[in-house]
Amino acid sequence: MKLTIFLFLACLLAPAVVAQTERLEREGKFHGGSEADHQLWYAAYDGHTDQVISAVEQGADVNFRGKGNYSSIVIAARNGHLDIVRYLVEHGARVDQRDNNRRKSALLAAAFKGHYDVVEYVVNHGAELNVQAVNGWTPLHDAAYIGDFPIVRLLVDRGARLDLKNERHETALQTAERGQYDAVRRRQTNATPEQYRQVIAYIRSHQKE
Repeated sequence: MKLTIFLFLACLLAPAVVAQTERLEREGKFHGGSEADHQLWYAAYDGHTDQVISAVEQGADVNFRGKGNYSSIVIAARNGHLDIVRYLVEHGARVDQRDNNRRKSALLAAAFKGHYDVVEYVVNHGAELNVQAVNGWTPLHDAAYIGDFPIVRLLVDRGARLDLKNERHETALQTAERGQYDAVRRRQTNATPEQYRQVIAYIRSHQKE
């Protein structure tokens, strides 16, 4: 009974914990970098394109890693700021730069947050489809887990591998099957049961016999 209550509370509090973690991340400390680099990072985080442009014009390094060891392109991708991701790529940001202790790329960050437009843009600009984070998750694992059918379809159609496994030895299909319960219970997604059915059916239809 106590374990059941604990798990219920953990799932209930999960979104608040994530929000708190991201807030603390923004309030952390920079390790090096110029004032322009810091301005760039804050602007990329918050989605202020004009300030991003100003910082780059002042000489900011578009590949500078700021708080949490995130680069501006990864933090902008995670937060869904397509205009900033586009500007940074056009000004020399590495589309496949890997950041923080989880080895996140812009594609991984955007896929898990369900930012289709960012995913499509970085894929069109050469992002590695089968990149794996430190836990072995690929962008397809991420999108499947949260039940994001448009992103799953895009990645599969572009050739994402369906056989890669994460550290739990799960394929993307298996993360979708688990996500329809776990991700929903933890409020990590707004996907409906129908959207999960679409994801699962689409991946299954593209698996090799």
